[in-house]
Amino acid sequence: EAEAYGQWQYGYGFFDVESNKVHFHPLPHHTGNAWQGGETLPDPQLGWVTINPRGGHPGDANHAAIWRWVAPFDGSYEVRGTIKVPSDRSDGVQASVIRGEGERLGSAVVAGGKTAPLRFESVSLSRGQSLFFIAASGDTPNHDSFQWNPGIRALEGGETWVASKGFQKPSNSSSSHTARWELLAQA
Repeated sequence: EAEAYGQWQYGYGFFDVESNKVHFHPLPHHTGNAWQGGETLPDPQLGWVTINPRGGHPGDANHAAIWRWVAPFDGSYEVRGTIKVPSDRSDGVQASVIRGEGERLGSAVVAGGKTAPLRFESVSLSRGQSLFFIAASGDTPNHDSFQWNPGIRALEGGETWVASKGFQKPSNSSSSHTARWELLAQA
């Protein structure tokens, strides 16, 4: 999956501070509006973790909501986004941005009813290197729905990638391949 340069991936996992490593797993079920563990919430194995184009909801301590973005080329990138936890009944959401497997660029604990920016003017990335955007629950995942739509802009060339614009239902690779040939034949 690391070969999907420049594409957003939606998953779950956690950041282990002792080993300084992100544990990322793709969310297996797409509802048409969200990525989540299964057809219903809470999922028996993954709980409440879900990601939609506007944000999502973390599960328990081992099931944070994680966006993964893979750099398409070597360069410097601007990273922007503001996380909001609308419910004042939330005990807070821990938001982090991690470069590669474990370098924490920044983090914020966002209390219920509050917002916090997570912005970085210049982040150097190598082709194939990942940025992880992690939203973890506080003591409990109760009322921890959040809004977050991270964006990345290449400082050279200005190409942009916004999480909500990359949010789509997966396509069957063979039907997608066929559709491309059909489009070419039409041309």
